[in-house]
This record gives sequence, structure tokens and C-alpha cells, in this order.
Amino acid sequence: MTVVGIARVRNEQDVILSVVDHMLDECDTVIVADNNSTDTTLEILFKLQAWESRLILVNEPSFGFNQTETMNWLANMVPADWIVPFDADEWWDAPGGISEALMALPSDVVATMAQMYDMVPQPDDPDGDPFSSISMTRPGSLWAGIGKVAFRPGQGRVLDRGNHRLVDTGAVPGPLRIRHYPFRTKEQARAKLQHGSKSVAAHESDPTIGWHWRKWGSLSDVEFDDWWAEWTKPEGLVRWM
Repeated sequence: MTVVGIARVRNEQDVILSVVDHMLDECDTVIVADNNSTDTTLEILFKLQAWESRLILVNEPSFGFNQTETMNWLANMVPADWIVPFDADEWWDAPGGISEALMALPSDVVATMAQMYDMVPQPDDPDGDPFSSISMTRPGSLWAGIGKVAFRPGQGRVLDRGNHRLVDTGAVPGPLRIRHYPFRTKEQARAKLQHGSKSVAAHESDPTIGWHWRKWGSLSDVEFDDWWAEWTKPEGLVRWM
């Protein structure tokens, strides 16, 4: 069985090496599209590719928020039995490993939902890799409970926005889970939200699409400080198991 991980990334230098290296351990092939990174993300990926031939890098220069089109393009680049559409701020895992968990699913299951957990930084987090240093999660936050889909590629199977589902195709709950680290520091969060807001506006006319990017990316400095305090407040957090 062949499992292929796919991702579209931009400016993720603090997490890109850890997450892609992890997905190479979990998948047979990993395909990453870099979307005009201006930090060292692409340099890190090139260095990793130099000694890991199973990593395929492609350039995706569009400014508009065309994640859906890009991910569906990547999903059809190489033959695969399963596609795992991850983001650079996500740590996918499963008991026994991702490939083993997917292999154990019944043959009539074409898609499985992975449970998401939003991870929230705290002032006393140790320095280092966010995947190991940030240990608190907030049940019921924005992405928690929505989940994301892994699927068997096939005719008519198309990823929807955000990789949360397939168009017109059901997905069963499964053993995969995702620790989601969208905002690791205040500075990183501000830059990500401002770019996301502009990118969505350039690509989508429907104001309901990417509403959180539009809203949070347009906050004033004072409003953003209040938002960050609310996102990171310790009340309601629980430690990741």
C-alpha cells in the first residue's frame, strides 16, 4: 500500500523541517508545494530533499488563496492508495502509525476523518520545536471537532476547502488525529493572519469563505492584542495526553 502526504506551505520555517521529516517517516512519498515563502522555508526543504529522494518539491507562485486547487493537483501527481493532505502546522499521527492505521480500514472505506486538536502557546512553554514545546489544547476552539480527511484517490474524489472533507463523498471516523499549531507566537500569528486576509480577498468574492482570515487579519493593533489574549488565555486549556 502506498501512502502519499501532500501539503501547500508558506513561511513555516519554525516547523517545516520537523513536520515534513515526520511525514516522511509516516508516508511513502511527500509532496510539498511552496507558496512564495519569504523566510527560510524553501531553503530548509531543499536541504532536506538533497538527502531524501521521497520528498518532491514544486513551486506554487499564486498570491490568491487557491489552496483547494493546489491540493487537488498534488493529490493526482503520483499513484497512491491513500492521500494524507497535511498542513505545515499539523502533526498527524495514529496508534501504530498512519500507514498501518489506514491499511487496517475496511476496503470499502474511501475516506476517513482525523480528529483535530488546537494547540495553544503559553508563556511558560520551553524554547524549541513548537510540536514538542506547546502542550496545551483548547477543547471546542475553532478547528477542534471539525476534523480533516484522508482518502483513497479516485475518479470524482475532490478535496473541498481546507481539506476538511471530500466533495459529495462521506468519510467515516477513524484512528487518525491531528495536533494543530496555527499560532505559535504573537508575531507569527499577526503576519500569518494579515497575509491570509489579503490572499483570501484576492481569490474569493464570497465573504463567507475564509471569514476568520478576513476578520482576524483586518484587526487593528489594539484589537489584535485583545484577540491574542483571548486565544492564549489559560482558562479552559487542558494538557495534551
